[in-house]
Amino acid sequence: MRIKFEWTLDRAPWQSHRRTHRPHVTTSPTGTTVVTGPLGLLGVLQTRLGTARSAVNRPIRIAQYRSLMAEADHPWYRRSFATDPWNTAHHLLRLRDDAVEAGWQPSSETETYAEHPRIEALAAVERLVRLGPAHDSAASLAPGRADDLQEVLSLIRRHGPNWPLGIDTLELQDRLTDLPHTWQYIVEALLPGQKARLGIIRSTVLASLTSLFTALQNRGITLTDTEADFTHVWELRVNGSPRTVELGGMRDLEGTFDDGRPAIIDLKWSNSGKRYRTMIDEDEAVQLSVYSRTATASGDGNPLTACFLLKQGRFVCTDSALDPDFTGGADETDDGETDFGGDPAGLWPRRLSCRRCTSMGMCTSTVQWGRTAASP
Repeated sequence: MRIKFEWTLDRAPWQSHRRTHRPHVTTSPTGTTVVTGPLGLLGVLQTRLGTARSAVNRPIRIAQYRSLMAEADHPWYRRSFATDPWNTAHHLLRLRDDAVEAGWQPSSETETYAEHPRIEALAAVERLVRLGPAHDSAASLAPGRADDLQEVLSLIRRHGPNWPLGIDTLELQDRLTDLPHTWQYIVEALLPGQKARLGIIRSTVLASLTSLFTALQNRGITLTDTEADFTHVWELRVNGSPRTVELGGMRDLEGTFDDGRPAIIDLKWSNSGKRYRTMIDEDEAVQLSVYSRTATASGDGNPLTACFLLKQGRFVCTDSALDPDFTGGADETDDGETDFGGDPAGLWPRRLSCRRCTSMGMCTSTVQWGRTAASP
């Protein structure tokens, strides 16, 4: 199957190419060319992945969501819900589906969205959601198109090119960056050459991880956790005024030395490691500074923080045993507090106090840090 995809081409006619015979020339049939948009492509992928199901009438989903909203009873929508429960549920269900289609999901029961009460209300209801068909007594909400889309994306990510989708080529008529992010991920996975590219990436990452584990073992570091959530409340002074900044994030790898000293490794995939080298050498590695300052230190010395470049298979950090290329940073005590041995842990409060960060609102908002391994 050959697919021509454009965002506005749903319900366009399909084209079928037939076998042709000429003297000395035989053209093999190329099958069907599907000209479609997001709805049509989603249907094709659901069929090929075995996740196709009958559509549920929207009033059924609205009624289900109304029941969930009544149970959650969040104050953000309480007055509107008491006045007009059906239309309030209709509106919030649309907001919920839009958010899910964009990739949102409440990460934990303890995570709050105090700065965004509408999202907090959606999260309160979503924690009661159990997706399943309408006839399933254990289900509280029938899946919608947004849930179908995320299910397809999850399966494509999990199985990659190994699942026989039967799609020979996908011709993209739009610019990839113009598509919504979820669709960018799906279309990118289906583009020509992705199978070979993913195979190369997989073998490269496996070889790099072997180097990573060997280097950590030789350095006396034992890994203790992966994708570890952390929160930290920071009291800062910005332009002479006290500010409280709540940080929440995720560390890719956590470990400890034999004496209990923490080690935090941030995994990166980058075509070039030069910018990480520069950030370390010039005390500009803000993300590593955050990890260092928010770690629970024990043992001798300060936490070791490092980037590990998966494509290159090497560390970039201030520890010369792990990174022989480290040349030393700027003034190691220029934060006026503690000698961090070249680890730029004093940089984050200084940067947070600068005009640029103040204008970005980082001093008054909850800061999410390091949510993905590929974050800059």
